[in-house]
Amino acid sequence: MKPLVRILIVTDRYDGGFLHWTSHQQEREFHLGEFVDVLLNTTWLGFKIEITKAHRDAPSPGGEAAMKVTTGADVVGFRFDQGFTVNGVARVLADYDMVLLFAIERGTEDIDPAFAPQTEAIAQYMEKGGGFFATGDHEDLGSEVGRIIPRVRSMRRWWSPYNPKGHPPAPEGQGVDRYDTVRPGPDHVVQFEDQSDEIAQEIDPAWYSGGLKLSGGYLAKSRYPHPLLCSPAGVIKYLPDHMHEGHCEVPDNYETLTYTLAGATVAEFPTDGDPNLAPEVIATGDVIGGHTTPAIATLDNFTDTDVVNARTFGVIAAWDGHRVKRGRVVVDSTWHHFFNINLTGDMALKGLGGFPQNDQRLFGFYIPDGNGGRKASPHYEAIKAYYRNIIYWLIPAKRHNVLWWNALLDIAALPRLKEELPHFGGGVDPGKIGDTLEKGGVGFDFERCYYWGGLADQYLALARGACGLLTIREFLYKPKIPWWEWIQETYDPWNRAPIDQRPEFERFAALGALGLAPRPEVLLQAGLGAALLMAGAAGDGRVPGLAAKTVDALDAAWSRSLGRLTEQYETRLEEGLRLGAGFKDALRRRTIVKPPVTKR
Repeated sequence: MKPLVRILIVTDRYDGGFLHWTSHQQEREFHLGEFVDVLLNTTWLGFKIEITKAHRDAPSPGGEAAMKVTTGADVVGFRFDQGFTVNGVARVLADYDMVLLFAIERGTEDIDPAFAPQTEAIAQYMEKGGGFFATGDHEDLGSEVGRIIPRVRSMRRWWSPYNPKGHPPAPEGQGVDRYDTVRPGPDHVVQFEDQSDEIAQEIDPAWYSGGLKLSGGYLAKSRYPHPLLCSPAGVIKYLPDHMHEGHCEVPDNYETLTYTLAGATVAEFPTDGDPNLAPEVIATGDVIGGHTTPAIATLDNFTDTDVVNARTFGVIAAWDGHRVKRGRVVVDSTWHHFFNINLTGDMALKGLGGFPQNDQRLFGFYIPDGNGGRKASPHYEAIKAYYRNIIYWLIPAKRHNVLWWNALLDIAALPRLKEELPHFGGGVDPGKIGDTLEKGGVGFDFERCYYWGGLADQYLALARGACGLLTIREFLYKPKIPWWEWIQETYDPWNRAPIDQRPEFERFAALGALGLAPRPEVLLQAGLGAALLMAGAAGDGRVPGLAAKTVDALDAAWSRSLGRLTEQYETRLEEGLRLGAGFKDALRRRTIVKPPVTKR
């Protein structure tokens, strides 16, 4: 069977839950039904998902079943340090690959000591590799839990601006300094409810330097966004807008921050000797100043008549704990990037007398499709790619082997590749794949593997964007070949080798881009094709996915297969060098042709 990635989604407070907003209600409830549907309706590359929806609020006596209905939760009264039951199955936090926390409840003036067991449970979970996503909103919304979680508490502001207790204050929800990203609708007037139309806010991704390429005949440096913001349609540059967002950041003192784990004081952001590892703001947003933000429906008193000041702020921050054998962390400036009211429309407007029933603010990012129905807007397709990337990126490092081999099997099963790859679905012993296939003359032939690698690259770009190829390269090569660090500066933009480790490689890469030096990406692409060949042949055509023992065998056999492929690369490289030397000699022996002499 295909491997299963377990996702625990947690929210709280009376107006938080997991349902859809389909009819007029007086209260604007903060539900995640659309977000959950996006995850459930995604075809994941290499795995399936299982979602558990947990609500932290405790039901009234005898009201557990009723609360599950009104919130859409699978578990109520959830605590991070306690076991729970899902569909009759006992579970604990460690059973999940990641936690997605959409905390709403405000904290008390000081952190309640009663939360200490939950803090310890979360810290142990993250220490063992569990992924964690968290968000709140303006001021101290979500702070009851957000400010007790290591790293999460420091990469995002959770403390009230009115009494921050020495912590960096979160932005206010009202007034001139609110983080207001609402973009105006077709009338060019900013209103609170414009957060529910199809016009998203544009964000500015951070950029990471890649290799050199030829562009318009000139050498140019490639650049990539963070993997969280890479999509099949290109760089993700949009998020839902909202009137008062929170703030994500890299804390000034992150190198000295500590927390308590099992009674010991440990670094909150350990580096384990990696000087380049730090939390990062991977995208910023802009408040367009000079406007007020009145509301059409004053049900919740969200009208703000103060003219907002322009500013730039952090909307997404991330920390790559995999580099130090911990879990990864992502924080977002507001849960309004995920709630129904921002994605599928503001149903509170539906009951207003005389309000146009075709107004886009009733439908969110679902725009007319020209046939009487509705479809997701291009901006929303980009936003949904961000949701999926959160899942891909937070999966614990210890699971990458099994998931990437299954991803390769998924790619090998595509009709075009399935027909061309030898012994697809034959359940061939991975340790014997090379020998078995080479006897037929279609084994680890370099040119064939290079061709298959190109097809796999195309599909990875369609499934996960341009960043997918770089991500799988790290899985395939970094732990298995001694020369990975020699080229890491170019082929891993997010975990770069020190610039002085191979200072000559930049010149080497430049000559390679011009076709004047060997190009390591040729070997990397052929290696991808060889791995694809192995996964396809090892899979059992009668059963979806790869058995655990098959994955272990593939991983063990891969290094030997890569060695065989590298030998073929070396042979061709030597041949190319000989031919190049011959051409160089021909250039040296060239004769200068004298112009003809004209006789008079």
